[in-house]
Amino acid sequence: MTARFRHDTDGVAEADWANQPWLEDLPRLGLPAPHSTVVVLAAHPDDESLGAGGLIATAAEAGHRVVVLVASDGEGSHPDAVSLSADQLRSVRRAEVAEAVARLGASVELILLRLPDGQLAGCHEAIGDAVLDALGAGPAWLITPWLDDGHPDHAACDQAAAAVAAGRPDVRHFSYPIWWWHWARPDAVSPAQRGSGRRFPLSEVAQQAKRAALASYRSQTAPLGSAAGDQPVLSARFLEHFDRDHEIFFDRGQHPAGQLGYFDTLYATSTDPWELAERPYEQRKRDIVLSCLPQPRFQRGFEPGCATGELSVRLAERCAELLCTDVSPAAVVHAAARLREQPHVQLDVGRIPVDWPAGWFDLIVLSEVGYYCEDLAALADRISTSLTEDGTLLLVHWRWPAADHPLTAETVHATIRERTGLQLVVAHSEADFLLEVLSRSGRSVAQRDGLVR
Repeated sequence: MTARFRHDTDGVAEADWANQPWLEDLPRLGLPAPHSTVVVLAAHPDDESLGAGGLIATAAEAGHRVVVLVASDGEGSHPDAVSLSADQLRSVRRAEVAEAVARLGASVELILLRLPDGQLAGCHEAIGDAVLDALGAGPAWLITPWLDDGHPDHAACDQAAAAVAAGRPDVRHFSYPIWWWHWARPDAVSPAQRGSGRRFPLSEVAQQAKRAALASYRSQTAPLGSAAGDQPVLSARFLEHFDRDHEIFFDRGQHPAGQLGYFDTLYATSTDPWELAERPYEQRKRDIVLSCLPQPRFQRGFEPGCATGELSVRLAERCAELLCTDVSPAAVVHAAARLREQPHVQLDVGRIPVDWPAGWFDLIVLSEVGYYCEDLAALADRISTSLTEDGTLLLVHWRWPAADHPLTAETVHATIRERTGLQLVVAHSEADFLLEVLSRSGRSVAQRDGLVR
């Protein structure tokens, strides 16, 4: 349903949004895997900078190929303007978007589709074809205006892009709100909207680049002239929504595991949703995990995503101290029952990478949890800063497609190796799962044992 609003009214104050705890609690979104393309679609010049300017700047700085598609020239922004005609405004806004995108990143590609402003609902095919061309081959992120933003052109872009993404399983689709911040009631956001929300943190450099880009849009933020129809479209009050240290995106891929409470629902129907205790496959995999650890004992281990504690029990035998966490309180209760005779094991509720524990670890085990973590850059950073100089990282993940896995095992392992710089010690690959053991030195088990120099 399209909301009815006026841009020249006060709208919702940014302070009202800032007081919403659920925005702070949204899962954190990081950059895509290395070598992925990022395509940002805008209905009008300035949409890209308002909704995703920080992401564009961050992705470009990280070396991703970034393409900005602008569907219309935004010539309809001032229908009653006296100082500029629609044709003149079209030229002004083309120049402004070129300046803005250049300020977000010198490598960012800009493509102007020059479709009619206000009539994008009739341009689905043209928008879809342009999106498909920009995505190219290989994994990509597609960032679009939001379907529920309250603007028909924004909805048209989202719908056209969603049709393309539906046929590309290697493309993640996210949407950014713009006018929603102006007209929506912060205390009336639906559970579905909250569940699909993602928070993308911005560095100070990215924030500065976004501010510089928005400053390029003088035709939208300052009067064109003195007549009533020449007044700015984007007020200072409205722009406060976009001067944050983060951006909000809605996950259109609907990955179930990203929804708040997803794992609690699983544990409400079963105390062991994945049958970890009984399946021979799981028992064998645990045996392989334990046999691949390069040393018999560790001082302090960390196992996030411990589930019911089946692997935790085995790891506890190899660690002087062991910390286990899970995003589901129900899972932690079950794990605590399994480990009640192990006083050196601590259990807590937490979601990685946000709730990463303090201190150092000489063993970190990421078992069937990395493909749920969309902020792999932050995860790699947490690992790097908490792993001891001679510490061990073990990664093990299911390889078959799964509807609730936003990422693949290969993506998780390759990204963490690249971002941490850790060296491969053990590699075990079979059709069902991928296992890798990494360390800073890359020393083999024989080298650790003094058999080889």
